[in-house]
Amino acid sequence: LQTLGTAVVPLCLTLIGLSLAYYGWPQAWRSVLLLVFVKLIVSPLLVLAFAHGVLGLNGLPLAVIVMLAALPIGSNALIFAQRYRALEAETTAATVLSTVAYVATAPLWLALLARYFPWGPGA
Repeated sequence: LQTLGTAVVPLCLTLIGLSLAYYGWPQAWRSVLLLVFVKLIVSPLLVLAFAHGVLGLNGLPLAVIVMLAALPIGSNALIFAQRYRALEAETTAATVLSTVAYVATAPLWLALLARYFPWGPGA
């Protein structure tokens, strides 16, 4: 089972690459960019506000839940789009774009969380 489990990420990346080659880039980019913005910025911001303001989380638990919300769009969205034949090209592009943009947004979220909601030995 462990060997099968290690194959999941490469298989998902292969699926996304094949989908991108098959569908190509979408003609309408506004919806793709909006989806990526909502997933990488708005969603973690809402989770941060709710988890800190309503649930009272701070420190490491808050950082973990916000970083989970800040993850890029997963391959499951692409699997569902393909299954229901709905916006496959847009979903593929959003998955790829959010994964690339995550390289920039993850450090920003970590810096924000470390500055205003510190965790670790010095906190």
